[in-house]
Amino acid sequence: MFNKLIKMQIKFFIIIPIYNVESYLPKCLDSISNQTYPHFEAILINDGSTDFSEKIAQEYANKDQRFILFSQENQGLSLARNRGLEAVKDKITNFDSTNKDKFYICFVDSDDYWEKDALEIFSQIVFSNTDKNIEIIMTDSIFKIQSQSKILIKHYFLKNEQILENTVAPTLLIEYLKDNLHSVPQFVFQAKFLFKSKTAFIPHIIHKDNPFCLEIILKTKAIYINSKPYYNYTFNDNSITKQQMSLSYIKKKIYSYYTIIKYYDEILAYYDSPIIQNHIKSQITLLLQSLIRFLQIIGYSKDLKISKANLLPYARFLNYRKRFCLHFPYVYGLPKRIKQYLKSKFQTGKI
Repeated sequence: MFNKLIKMQIKFFIIIPIYNVESYLPKCLDSISNQTYPHFEAILINDGSTDFSEKIAQEYANKDQRFILFSQENQGLSLARNRGLEAVKDKITNFDSTNKDKFYICFVDSDDYWEKDALEIFSQIVFSNTDKNIEIIMTDSIFKIQSQSKILIKHYFLKNEQILENTVAPTLLIEYLKDNLHSVPQFVFQAKFLFKSKTAFIPHIIHKDNPFCLEIILKTKAIYINSKPYYNYTFNDNSITKQQMSLSYIKKKIYSYYTIIKYYDEILAYYDSPIIQNHIKSQITLLLQSLIRFLQIIGYSKDLKISKANLLPYARFLNYRKRFCLHFPYVYGLPKRIKQYLKSKFQTGKI
């Protein structure tokens, strides 16, 4: 149990799934241990790492009691995050209800890192808006892309700093997010609100942040938009490109898109707002188009987890030409390829 002073403080639970990131993990965990705001617990979920990641995580847990390590067999990022949420839920269950609105949850990917004053800024936002009962803080991020031995830094700045409240929050935020990149680590969630919403990560899919973010946004009544970047993404674009070329990755993409499409279609009926409905429909259309592009490469192979019959109920979200491509994905983009072929032949004088 916290002493009286700490009870007055906002406490952050930081969920960090870990899988084979030994080269990045120390910088990530250092960025957390060195936070200028000290009231936090870092929930480390080792998801079956086969390198030295678990050993590194254990070293931090041994020297700093604010770091707690859980280990499990490899189950993927979604289930690792869900395990972290369960751990936080167990920890705050014993606190009386007057303190439960002072707990906030953050997610950090183990190859990324925070600016050292991130938690201090988040706590100030909550304390300076106690009358608003902030359920979500959304902050900007910095993307650091390792490309051909060079670091390319991109800022995705949010347009304004503001608070969206009550029933207008989801509708306005949908409009707001159309032109802004967002993912789970950009959000700070009030634990009481997050657990009441019963939102969890869909397992075994890519792009798991998309449905989680949309669902939580649609349920919030008070979200603070913070325009300053405190989260640093780091990834190697060359490794991503190689991964996208693999057949197994393409199949996982197709299954992931289908799973998210199915989820979006299920929640569509729960919202009357034309803005929300149109946003969900547009997301379904974009996902279907991306799915068809991958089907164009491998078709409806026998070892896919889905079939044409699974997809046809969603044909209503496509125009007639795209619906035809849903039936016959190999013809997707055929007119464009014919046009490019003829153009190249004319330019070379072979026609």
